[in-house]
Amino acid sequence: MQQPAEQDDLRQRAYWLVRLRWLAATAVACGTFVAARLLHVPVREAPLYTIAVLLFLYNAAVLDLLNRFMKVVSEQSRRRTKKMIDVQISTDLIILTILLHSSGGPENPLVLFFIFHVIITSILLSVWESFLQATLAISLFGILLLLESTGVVPHYCLGPQTGSAAWL
Repeated sequence: MQQPAEQDDLRQRAYWLVRLRWLAATAVACGTFVAARLLHVPVREAPLYTIAVLLFLYNAAVLDLLNRFMKVVSEQSRRRTKKMIDVQISTDLIILTILLHSSGGPENPLVLFFIFHVIITSILLSVWESFLQATLAISLFGILLLLESTGVVPHYCLGPQTGSAAWL
């Protein structure tokens, strides 16, 4: 039995996100190592490595779920896959917010990845779903700014701390 083109396209999109997340988790781990050990940038290594490990574990769980959904070609499987894409993007935005908080907040250039997620969302999802995900991205970044600026959560600078030795 041949799969409908829409179902196949949806599957490819879901797996594409998984592949991107493998790259992201690897980049977080390698970027933390390079920044801390080679460039001597004072970063919070433990939280960043923890985020990388959680990304790997989360992605493995997502991959397992997708593989289960893909065993059956049905309308229910298509709906589950579509929902899984939505959940993946929302979860990625939350993880990105935590990553940013742990590594310099709004002063970290990775803040541009919010835009990257919005672009990916606009490619993968409907206009309405893209709007909701963009609203989530803006809200999460705004909440991060608010919490750090009011001191509810500490701000971790990206660079040398006051009184510390030169980091480059």
